[in-house]
Amino acid sequence: MKKYLVKKKTKISEDKKREIGRYAHSNGISAALVHYAYLDLKKSTVGDWKKRHSEGNPGSTTKGRPGSLTKSEEEKVLEWVVNNQECGKTVSAQDVVNFSHGMIASDPQRKTILEEFGGDITLTQRWANAMLARHKIVSRRATTGKRSKDPVKLVKVKFF
Repeated sequence: MKKYLVKKKTKISEDKKREIGRYAHSNGISAALVHYAYLDLKKSTVGDWKKRHSEGNPGSTTKGRPGSLTKSEEEKVLEWVVNNQECGKTVSAQDVVNFSHGMIASDPQRKTILEEFGGDITLTQRWANAMLARHKIVSRRATTGKRSKDPVKLVKVKFF
């Protein structure tokens, strides 16, 4: 009968992960594996820590395409939408696109992300609806007994 060695899982603190990630960033993943050999780490684990901690963003492990707007720009757009809704104005997805486009185009450093200035981002109504839905500001028709002939209205559900 064969006996198998079972590797014991060790808990590594966030501080230690940050230290290993920074070491890997400055010296390389292989060097970090050798330097911290006593922890018996996998190459992919050290690579993840390197990516996470070398950028100065310890909690972020998000993948995929980055957003079109920065957090502060998105907050400005949401504030604009909520202020207009509180004044009783109807805000359409195209209004959100126009406001966002104007805000980005007025900044000489940020406008280069837009497609017309050589970038690769196009702000569309689909993007605006997705952003509003993500922040619980939903685009929908009023649900009354008869179908309303009013255009689509943005309704504030809950703002966090």
